[in-house]
Amino acid sequence: MQVHPDAAAKIIDLHQQLLYFAGQRRKVLAKKLTYKQFLDKPLGVKADCREALYEPTPLFDDFLEAVGDQLSPEDKAIVSDWKRHVRGSFVVLKHLKKHTIFLNTEKRLKAYAVLGLTTDLPELFPNYALPMYVQTVLLPYKGLIVCDGILLGYNVLIGPNMSRNMKADYEKVKKAGKIIAAL
Repeated sequence: MQVHPDAAAKIIDLHQQLLYFAGQRRKVLAKKLTYKQFLDKPLGVKADCREALYEPTPLFDDFLEAVGDQLSPEDKAIVSDWKRHVRGSFVVLKHLKKHTIFLNTEKRLKAYAVLGLTTDLPELFPNYALPMYVQTVLLPYKGLIVCDGILLGYNVLIGPNMSRNMKADYEKVKKAGKIIAAL
């Protein structure tokens, strides 16, 4: 339920570069902070940089313009594909053999088949804790969907009735064959 370690390393490296770029561009990070120093910063700083990446408008094209000559054609394509991201709040609903089901929290229900990067998602979200609300970004990667590695949880207790309703919604989406496995 996670991508190959080589793929994870590539995704993480590109994503960290992108976060650093956004943090510098939007002045979330100190100007003198080096990329190496940024890598050691806590999750909260990286989450702030992620917000800067997307708000007020995404910086993918700016990043590619600024550092594109330092990236391989494959890396440029990966970052360019990330323009098709899905950002927001999700319910981590259940773990299946090949992926974990994330439901969006919007009126138009969507279910995503998501993989982890370096950790299997059941290790992060044990079955006994599901369903669970999280805020993250889903990224396309070579026909798969991965979360960006920054998963912010909500301290919300989901009761049995709400849980049943979510599972029923998922079953409807599943029965209709509309589980999204690629962005």
